[in-house]
Amino acid sequence: MSQSCSHARGGARRQGGFTLLELLSVMVLLGIAAAIVVTLDAQLLAHRDDRRGLLLAAPCIQSCAERLLAQRHATGGYATLAVTACSVVADASLNLRNANGASVSSCAGSTYCTATITCAGLRPVTLQFYDY
Repeated sequence: MSQSCSHARGGARRQGGFTLLELLSVMVLLGIAAAIVVTLDAQLLAHRDDRRGLLLAAPCIQSCAERLLAQRHATGGYATLAVTACSVVADASLNLRNANGASVSSCAGSTYCTATITCAGLRPVTLQFYDY
């Protein structure tokens, strides 16, 4: 009998579960975590496009540089290098400069020659060819 009296005095037995405050706290934390994830995902997607452009344009510079080096190797020097060396490579442009920094169409007659290769979407790559 004393047990039934304690239930009547103390009210109904408290059931297990979470309070409204606990549920709201968890929901707020999940919302903050979701906002962080969305922000990071947007940043990753933005950088993905930059990397994609780099991957697509890098073979352009590599192909032109390989043509220049093969031509130099085949002739034993760089005197025969000309601005037309990379004309067959799509989107590539080649600028040659002599030892004085003047723009030239060929590297003949200079102690060294600077070749600057430019492809769309990438910074130019500069190669220097020395006569040795």
